[in-house]
Amino acid sequence: MRVGRMQHSDVREALRRLFALAYGWRLTGRPDYFDRAKQELWMVLIVFSNPEQVEHLAEITTAASLAYDWLYVNLSTRERDFAQKTILQKGIEAALAPRDSSWSVPTDYQKQVINTGLVFGTLAIYETQPDLARSILNRSIRSTRQLLSLYEPDGAYPYGYSAWSYATSFTALLISALQTGFKTDFGLLDQPGFLKTASYGLHMRAPSGNCFNYGETVLEAPLQPVQFWLASQADNQ
Repeated sequence: MRVGRMQHSDVREALRRLFALAYGWRLTGRPDYFDRAKQELWMVLIVFSNPEQVEHLAEITTAASLAYDWLYVNLSTRERDFAQKTILQKGIEAALAPRDSSWSVPTDYQKQVINTGLVFGTLAIYETQPDLARSILNRSIRSTRQLLSLYEPDGAYPYGYSAWSYATSFTALLISALQTGFKTDFGLLDQPGFLKTASYGLHMRAPSGNCFNYGETVLEAPLQPVQFWLASQADNQ
């Protein structure tokens, strides 16, 4: 990882490593997975500065917060304090800071990713900053509920397959985190069209593996794991 301003390739690599290593430790309990996951988490917390796009900042906040949660039981009090303060300062506060140019105003699908980063970040600081966390959680849930109107009435998405897979995957993470932390999705799964959107993904992919190309979409259309999550939530096996 380069030191200094992070590029999107750095963000995606950090996501991949933190998810895989932290989950590997939870699944197997192997100390080498834990040690490497903690090393990667510290690298992200120490090195990352505001990326070019606020949604990339939200991605790295999501990854760092998830890894912090999964590694929590084996972290010292000092390590937990450091992680929480860094997520708050470099993740949540930076994401909420006013942007200084009109071109950086996020689109609807980018807002879905930003809300996910804010929810994961606030869950990471909830035990030490409960009032702030509740305020941001309420704001993010309200915003997400409004954005889910994009899927009405039957799950189609206005920005194309690539934006759909990106935004929907992060929104699924947001809802899953709420379900885990609070035992409720706060009515988000009741929004018309959202649970039907797995069918949109199926119908957008041709036998060639490419997609019907419109909106902000690249031609390649790999199968998205979020479709299986949506099917499980809809009890559509």
